[in-house]
Amino acid sequence: MNLLLAGTDECEPDFAQYFGDRCSGADSEGNLNDVNMLVHISDAPRRVTVISFPRDLMVPIPSCTDAQGNTTEALSKQQINSAYMYGGLGCVVETISDLSGQQIPFAAKVSFGGVINITDAIGGVDVCIANGIQDPYTGIDWPAGMRTIKGLDALQFLRTRHGVGDGGDLGRISNQQQYICLLYTSDAADEED
Repeated sequence: MNLLLAGTDECEPDFAQYFGDRCSGADSEGNLNDVNMLVHISDAPRRVTVISFPRDLMVPIPSCTDAQGNTTEALSKQQINSAYMYGGLGCVVETISDLSGQQIPFAAKVSFGGVINITDAIGGVDVCIANGIQDPYTGIDWPAGMRTIKGLDALQFLRTRHGVGDGGDLGRISNQQQYICLLYTSDAADEED
């Protein structure tokens, strides 16, 4: 089975105070799908494979119909992270399905607040920080080593790109994949107990 996870930069009222201009300034209009993960779960043997699509990837976006029934025109070349703004979660699914050639029958959107709440609900996620992270944009200044992340720290770990790798999307994707893998294994371990 295939499942799409789309992380949006939605500014929910309960969490907006943490994100400054993103939630109150010029960038506050519209929601972007900044995280796009295609999850494939095989039947036998049971394996989970996650493919991430960089948010700045330039792709065609198909004509989409949003939740209010409005149809957008197809776009020949746009950043993949604008698909949610054009037509909601269904448009992100259609865009990635067209790009990957995979049928995607299931999808979920996770907002800023959703990440915070999910991580807190399971008691945090243990991540390995290889070289330390210093990112003034997210407020992270963490040394190398193991760290349990919860709440806003978990979200900032997933959002940071200036403090990892070359400051681009690939470093952020590495953090996101580490988090989702550990979230999955943490949840699987809880089910066995």
